[in-house]
Amino acid sequence: MPNFTFLSFSAKTKKSPPTGVKAFSMFLLLFFSFSGALFAHTVDYFTTCPYFCIGSDVIVKAKVSTTNSATRYNWQYKDNANSWKCFKEGNNTINSVVFSVTGVKLSGTNNPPTLNIHNSTTVLNGVDIRLIMSDNADPCTVSPSSTNLWGDDKSQELHILNNCAEVATYCNSGTPLKLGNFVWNDLNGNNVKDANEPIVAGATVKLYRDSDNSNTPDSNTPLNQTTTNSTGLYYFENLAPGKYIVGVIIPAGYTRGAPSSIDPDNNVDNDNNGTTLVGLPEAGGEVRTKAITLSAGDEPTNDGDGNNGNLTLDIALCPASVVNNLKLGNLVWNDLNGNNVKDANEPIVAGATVKLYRDSDNSNTPDSNTP
Repeated sequence: MPNFTFLSFSAKTKKSPPTGVKAFSMFLLLFFSFSGALFAHTVDYFTTCPYFCIGSDVIVKAKVSTTNSATRYNWQYKDNANSWKCFKEGNNTINSVVFSVTGVKLSGTNNPPTLNIHNSTTVLNGVDIRLIMSDNADPCTVSPSSTNLWGDDKSQELHILNNCAEVATYCNSGTPLKLGNFVWNDLNGNNVKDANEPIVAGATVKLYRDSDNSNTPDSNTPLNQTTTNSTGLYYFENLAPGKYIVGVIIPAGYTRGAPSSIDPDNNVDNDNNGTTLVGLPEAGGEVRTKAITLSAGDEPTNDGDGNNGNLTLDIALCPASVVNNLKLGNLVWNDLNGNNVKDANEPIVAGATVKLYRDSDNSNTPDSNTP
């Protein structure tokens, strides 16, 4: 529920304040009352590798954002009937097999519990796990359509391996690496995330491989895609070492940010890494980064995670209204002496047809012969 902030006023006189002061005081009270409205809690990513050796414990952790001391957590699993069910402390029957489970639920903290499914078998292979959250209520009793339920948009699939040596191949050789971080509205176009500039939620973000270091994707079919959450953040996880490119599909109401040539391997946070435009600089176009290199144990540690994640890959967009208010002109004239300069005595040319074309790839030729 909202956090209410009450303002008290003291005065040295017993006279009632003027009506306007009463109204202003009431306005402040209401304003601050609603300023504590609920913020969407998010599961940013799962911090554990999803590959486990048969017989070992399955341990799952999650990184969450914008939670508070009123947040309650509960882990869930999806069974073979494609139904999500809440774990309970102790014995749980998953696909007809009983497992002992701990770390199921927690409340009164900003940090979620660590799920532990003891003595795994291949029955857990392919089972999806997720962490749901609610404020001041048991999330397992909250309606799926409620605005007081979060975390049901992200899950992790478990992989139980008979060949335990393969776990190291998937996990210890650089997997899982993480890549992120946010998309924002660069109001002043300076390619730096300033404190007053808002994030862009709900933007589609795509991940590509660049195995030949050409700063172009190996394929236009992305490896994965996600959307920015309510705080503008995006994450890709469980990545192998290598070079990757991220692209953002420009949402309605936006255009690309100011042109940038920033190398994302500089590991600088809060700068615009969007360098390449695919399509038009309008809704449906795509802004892509140059290739960023991910290496196990060699990623920056000042960006909010450990050395197996890079959360500095930020991309700027700008309001489309700014672009739509631009103008282009000016005149056609009769250059009598052919010096390419409009001299005072040279007349203008009235009635000439003038056409406007796009050149989105900077080739100095129109994208189409149709203006």
